[in-house]
Parts: sequence; C-alpha cells; structure tokens
Amino acid sequence: EPLMLIPQPDAAQSQVVPEEAELHRSLIPQDLSLVAVDGERIVGVALAGELVPGDLEREFQEAERKEVKCLLDKIHKFLAGIERQADIFAHFGVDRALYLYMLGVD
Repeated sequence: EPLMLIPQPDAAQSQVVPEEAELHRSLIPQDLSLVAVDGERIVGVALAGELVPGDLEREFQEAERKEVKCLLDKIHKFLAGIERQADIFAHFGVDRALYLYMLGVD
C-alpha cells in the first residue's frame, strides 16, 4: 500500500510489520481516524487513537528494547523519548489524549 510505505535504501526494511499492522487495525473501531477520498480513490489517511498515561511508558520501554534496524526504528525511539519526557497527561491534567499514529497523503 503506497500510503503506508517509507522509502528505505534496503527494500526489506519497508516491509509491513505484522504487530504494527495489527495495532493500526485495532485503532479503526475507535472511530477517531479519518480517510480522505477523491471519487473512489483514497488520497489520505489520518490514523488516530486514544492514548492513556501507561501507553507512554510502555512505548518508551518497547522502543528502548528494540534493536534499531532502519530509519523508522530510529524515529520511533526518538519520539518515544520525547513523548515520555513531555508527559502531556501531567502537563495538561488529563487522563486521555488523541494520538495521531500515522498521517499519509498521496
């Protein structure tokens, strides 16, 4: 699916990761994502879901354990650290947040 690919020098690094695909599918029933269409063609996707405080620490720990094999792994590790430090839940005094997991446009 072209909307979900990230160009990589090694084509194998652009392969779909089953765990990530399952996470993305699990967000759809939350009804927080958007799809932009032009006629019958999908031209954009905003994949969003609910984030709760424990998600920040879990994502950070998973990113720290995971070996960096490609650019996306490096980006994920970087963002997980920033999100953990920012702690939007404490900063804004909320217990849920809308999290944009992915934005793709054609």
